Amino acid sequence: MLGFALLFLIGRGYYLLADKYDKNKWIFGIVGIATYYAGTIIFAFFFGIVATLSANASWLEIDNTALGFMALPFGLLFSWILYFILKRNWSSKKGEDKQIIADF
Repeated sequence: MLGFALLFLIGRGYYLLADKYDKNKWIFGIVGIATYYAGTIIFAFFFGIVATLSANASWLEIDNTALGFMALPFGLLFSWILYFILKRNWSSKKGEDKQIIADF
């Protein structure tokens, strides 16, 4: 249940950001959630490679819940990075539009 709340908050953040800069709100809400999942999947993939290549076999016996909790910060990190990249790009474009209007 807490996972749904987390996904809601991520999607809502992207939704409000897209609304602020007059972009497609629903698409970017879904992009935010997809970015979170992409971050967790990428972490799990690299964790699997490292666990397989390591000499310690106990890494392969880790519980799925523990792996999910370990992947959580990476999903949030990916989502946070994309959020601030979009915010920076959209705010600079909005400033350029104001500069073009001011030039006329």
